Amino acid sequence: ARIEARQGKDFRVSAQPLASLVQEVVNAEPAGAGARSLRMSPPPADWFVNVDPDKTRQALLNVLSNACKYSPPGSTITVEPATEGGPADCIGIRVTDGGIGMTQAQLQRACERFYRADPSGNVPCSGLGLAIVKEIVELQGGHTELQSEPGHGTAVTLWLPRAAAPLAGAA
Repeated sequence: ARIEARQGKDFRVSAQPLASLVQEVVNAEPAGAGARSLRMSPPPADWFVNVDPDKTRQALLNVLSNACKYSPPGSTITVEPATEGGPADCIGIRVTDGGIGMTQAQLQRACERFYRADPSGNVPCSGLGLAIVKEIVELQGGHTELQSEPGHGTAVTLWLPRAAAPLAGAA
């Protein structure tokens, strides 16, 4: 609610190396990651995005945490750069899991506040994670893309605004 009310006014946007942001989130080991294999293909070192680093790490951590929560122990979660299919002025990072997946109807509602794709209550969550992710990404000028199939997992791609690499010595 605070993010929405402030409409991004609290964001401190600057050119950030996408590889560093992703590595920090993967190193944070989201809840439940220990029983799953995290496979990361880092984005190229020259990929920079124009984002608030703290908010973007929060969005990535929410996506990775969901992947861990909804994937069975022993499964593999992949974090990799995305280059095709997104807006021309954006570059992406995709998190793919082998979890329960979602139907098309569930996908349509996945980013709604308090919506849970798993109504059984077996997965502890508030139903706010993807809503927060979408809000953060869109307030930075990006786009969130979800692809899923029941029983075959979900891929969440965060398309973030491309930035030029900062000049050496720039703060």
